[in-house]
Amino acid sequence: MQSKNLMLIFLTVAVALSGLSLGAFGQTGPRKQSELKKPTHRVAVTLKNGQVVNGYFIQANEESLEIDSKDGHQQIKLSEIASISFTDSSQTTGGWQPPPKEIIQGLENAVKALRKMEGAAAVKVSLKEYESRMIDTKVDVEEILSKLPDGDLKSEMKRALDAYVDAQSIWEEEIDYEIVMPSKSPLAAEFMKKYSIPPIEKTADPDKIRLDRDQMIDVIWRAAASHVEKLPPLVSSFIFDR
Repeated sequence: MQSKNLMLIFLTVAVALSGLSLGAFGQTGPRKQSELKKPTHRVAVTLKNGQVVNGYFIQANEESLEIDSKDGHQQIKLSEIASISFTDSSQTTGGWQPPPKEIIQGLENAVKALRKMEGAAAVKVSLKEYESRMIDTKVDVEEILSKLPDGDLKSEMKRALDAYVDAQSIWEEEIDYEIVMPSKSPLAAEFMKKYSIPPIEKTADPDKIRLDRDQMIDVIWRAAASHVEKLPPLVSSFIFDR
């Protein structure tokens, strides 16, 4: 549901950037035909199967987008949409102004990248695959972080990225060991404290504390996911509470 809500957020901003009224979006479902204004804004909808549907925007809600095309009235599920672009040159009017297009695109890229890392962690990809995915993720996230003002959105996004980086670091350092000794690994000692990672067994002797490497990584991944889950409402607030 949260990924669907993000799609709606980015769709709404795309509409705003094209000059449409935010009132065209209904949160409770399609409006009656008598309530709809004559569509005047052209839209190109690219579906996930590669098909492009051209037409005129009517309205959208949290489930679907409605347009008038050459084939007649169409209702397209948001889950089937890859991207949306408006071909009008009109601009928004009124008191509210959305962030610049490059910021919106950067946010979308960063959230998608972090979602992909969340999925990679869930299926436990290999270290090589994880490292490869992290290269692109760091580029997308660090780029938008450099443009965001200080605040909860920037903080949570940075914490999510940091956690995925930390998981990679401990994975690479302890690749040959299943048991990690914080007394012999400063990185393990740092992450044990940072992420409240429990030892394999309790002991009063710090030199005998042992950590399970895979459990460490799982705990760090869960921390990362918790930050990613906070992003959708923060993105919404950043865009609309301006």
